[in-house]
Amino acid sequence: MTERPQALPPQWHVIPAELKELRQWVNWRYEWVTNSQGVGHWTKPPYGPGGEAASPSDTATWSPYDEVRLAYLAGGFDGVGFALSLSGPYCAFDFDHVLGRRLRIIVLGVARYVQLLNSHTERSPGGDGLHTIVKAKVPAGRRQKRPAHVELYSSMRYVTISGQVWGPAKPIAERQSEVDVIHAELFAAAEEDGAGRVSSSCVYSLDDAQLLDRMRNARNGGKFIALFDHGDWGSLGFASQ
Repeated sequence: MTERPQALPPQWHVIPAELKELRQWVNWRYEWVTNSQGVGHWTKPPYGPGGEAASPSDTATWSPYDEVRLAYLAGGFDGVGFALSLSGPYCAFDFDHVLGRRLRIIVLGVARYVQLLNSHTERSPGGDGLHTIVKAKVPAGRRQKRPAHVELYSSMRYVTISGQVWGPAKPIAERQSEVDVIHAELFAAAEEDGAGRVSSSCVYSLDDAQLLDRMRNARNGGKFIALFDHGDWGSLGFASQ
């Protein structure tokens, strides 16, 4: 068994107020699971605040925000999460293991997606991933792409919520057209491949990460960071994208 992960502590005051108003919350904790081949890994199963098992597909097991917050503060859980409802407006992107040194994105495709979505984005509990929440529905078809660091869901899943905002704080924005574009880029080609193969065109090498660092450390690196890392067009005199 590997060392138990340490989750980032929730920043309660930064969690979007509109999510807090909904009865779609769960607690979660790290648990070690071993498969039939003896290979184990850490999981994050959802629970109700009283310790009962919860399910992102069963609304009866979801709880109010205040209850899961108090249960977390009482101990026994590693974090809180928001369940995505089939009838609700929200879609969550999970960009896995995309942050490098100094919390900068080291995957070029992901940086472009985060900028395109331009919505509430926070660090994952492990600290090296990002979650972006928008208002949209995921088109029919695939929902995750490996090893391209991207999953997106609008139902039947819950998203861990840390409140550890990455970049400037932003509201949850309406982004249906942007979600359609990203989904098509990620999955259309793979779905046309009868063998079900997934292109690795969105995966970038260490050389790319080194190039990003060089650009950030250049004489005009501040402008590059504002545009590439944070999508901050306004501070450089450009119209908002």
